[in-house]
Formats: sequence, C-alpha cells, structure tokens
Amino acid sequence: MSINIRDEELVRLNDVPKLRNLPAGRSSGRIHISTVYRWASRGLRGVRLEILQVGGSKCTSIEALQRFFENLTPGSEKVGRELPGFQRASPRWSKRRLREIEAAERYPEEMGI
Repeated sequence: MSINIRDEELVRLNDVPKLRNLPAGRSSGRIHISTVYRWASRGLRGVRLEILQVGGSKCTSIEALQRFFENLTPGSEKVGRELPGFQRASPRWSKRRLREIEAAERYPEEMGI
C-alpha cells in the first residue's frame, strides 16, 4: 500500500522525531533524524518506510509509520509476508562477499558431501 494523501496524515521526515507517540531513542532522547532517513532509504530488517516527495520535502504519513512498525514487530502475523506497498530493502553484497558465498555453496560438492 502506498501513501494516499486523501486518507493519511502527512508528516515531513524532519518532523517525525518530534512526534509525541514515538518512544525515546537509545540515549533517552528523541529518535535521531538520520535514523528516520535511514528507515526510508535503506530500511530496517528488509522493510523500508514509505515516503512521498512533496515539492522539496520528503514526507511520510502517520499511517505509513504504523505499517512500518507493525511489519517490524516480532510475532506479528504480518512479519515475513510481503505487504502491498512495502519495499523490501535489497541486501548490499560486495563482490568479494558474493564470491565467498559461492565458494561456501560449492564446498560440500568439492568435499563429496
């Protein structure tokens, strides 16, 4: 599901840490703004925060935050399922790491296992 401006309350990404309903970060302060941008760009545990470009501002919605947190919650029936509108973050593998993975996959065959 993507953000629908008719039905959802838009919030600038810069204003997300100021929301009262969000818990404090690790240092008992607000969630850092870079954390919110990271959720939107790289994602967290394979889930990205939905965003919408509105003029010169990147925005999300209260409802998109709710969907994002629900999909991250362990034990939620939504975890592990592809949800419409969620962009799965692709893993960033280096060429070296890919070669290591391929070698590890060939190892049992080479050893006759």
